[in-house]
Order: sequence, then structure tokens, then C-alpha cells
Amino acid sequence: MEQNEELCRIAEHNFNVQSDNVRCTKVSIHNSTAEEFLKTAGEYDLIFLDPARRDSHGGKVFRLEDCTPNVVELLPTLLRHGKQVMLKLSPMLDLTQAVRELSDIVWDVHVVAIKNEVKEVLLVSQARPASAISHQMITCIDLAEPEKAFQFSREEEQAAVASYQPSAISQVRPASAFSYLYEPSAAILKAGAYKLVGARYGLQKLDANTHLYCSDRLVTDFPGRKWKIEQVVRDRKDLPAELKQANVLTRNYPMTPEQLKKKLHLRDGGTAYLIGARIQGKPTVLRATLIP
Repeated sequence: MEQNEELCRIAEHNFNVQSDNVRCTKVSIHNSTAEEFLKTAGEYDLIFLDPARRDSHGGKVFRLEDCTPNVVELLPTLLRHGKQVMLKLSPMLDLTQAVRELSDIVWDVHVVAIKNEVKEVLLVSQARPASAISHQMITCIDLAEPEKAFQFSREEEQAAVASYQPSAISQVRPASAFSYLYEPSAAILKAGAYKLVGARYGLQKLDANTHLYCSDRLVTDFPGRKWKIEQVVRDRKDLPAELKQANVLTRNYPMTPEQLKKKLHLRDGGTAYLIGARIQGKPTVLRATLIP
């Protein structure tokens, strides 16, 4: 279903050319709007909707009601014609707000990333009646590491209790009590599993609003980036004299990466990492080595 006539012709050509390579070779292409087509549509096992995320001036839009078609208005019709409905939405989408806008339907959420960059957010209406399902499931997956998919419910996240790391990192130089640092994948951060991810892997959270975690033993299967903490950095004098460049990150920190690099007289690049973060309310810089 495509309202742009030229795109319909292109799609029809591509399906014909690739017919030997695709599982479903019987494809009907309709040059119409979703609203018009659904007026005479039957019932389908699955309706997949990828609404346009551009306004009339070509600018990007993120709210559901600003997409074309307007998903919020069209939803009752979609649910009448589809046993299941799948919505492909912007990676910039506010998940909590979107689910709230889409009535009382229970939606499963899939946050899809590739190489730690969120590409799509998929909402899938559950096939069974909402009354038969106790909660919405959220799946976070990076297609580069599908074996590390992380699944949870909002109830689990709300019930989780975060353990906060004591002042060991911010007080000791070099950092020894907690040797490893973790940042969840972009998909998990997008989904908001801030407390649960630490609880599941037995990690300590650096601060309530700093979504970094630490441990004294390496958790090899953690779904995200891992570092070995080398030291706490208070100023340029703490750094090795030979260190002239580093990858600088800031998380819940009063400086941007560029500002921190300038303060420490560093160029961008190399293998070392400097991570500025708030630890129990105190801005702290850690020098660390990325673990493959």
C-alpha cells in the first residue's frame, strides 16, 4: 500500500525481478492511502504499517499523530481488520507516551539496533485479549549480537531495586575495589531498563541518573560495552605523560566530551577511554580500557 504512484511502480518492478529470491511471490501493490483501502478491506492475519515520518515541508516528525497516516486516529480501524497490527516507528519515539496514546491495547515492544545504534521501534498488538495477558513485553535486540537480546516487562523494571556503588571508585586512586565498568546497549537504554539491567547482572549503579554500572568481577555476557577501569583522573597530572589522545565520553556529567578533552589537553582517538560521569552526585573522570 503506497500513495506515491512512482514508488508503487518501483516496488512492482523490484518484486518481479526478485520473485525467485523471496518466499512470498504473490504480492499485490495498491496505489492508495491506508484509509481508503481499509474502507473495503477484509480481515488479515497481520497488518504492518510504516507511517511516513515527514511533514508537508519534508521535515522529520516523531509524534504518532504527526505521521502519515495518523496512527492514533487509524488504530481502531486497523484493529478491526487485523488479527495483529505491527507498527514500525521512529527510533526517536517516546515509548511511554506512544503506548499511552494507543488506547488500552496491550503492545509488545521491540527496540531494534545495529552495532549499538537504534534503527527502529516496533509495536506489535498482542493476538490474545488484553485481559488474558498480565503485562507488556519489551525486547531489546542488537542484530549484530542477537544472542544478547534482553527481554523484560515494565512491571519488572518498576519492581527492580538498583544497588548503588559505594564511594570506592571516586575515592581510591587507582580504582581497585570496583574494576569493571559497563554501559548497556543503546536498545536497552532506549527501552528504559535502567534498574533491571543492573539487578539481573549483579552490578552496582554509579548514580540514580547515571546509567553506568560497575563490578569487581568481569561479566562477560553483559549486553553492552565493557571497560577495565585503570584509574580515577582528577586533573591532567594524573594521566600518563605519554597519553596524548583518548576516546572521551560523558554521561550525566557537567562537561561535554569536547570540553573535557580541552581541559585535559587531549586529542580524539587512540585506544584509551576517558569517561566523565557523576558518581553518587560527584563528577568523576575514569580512565579505562575497552574490553572486546
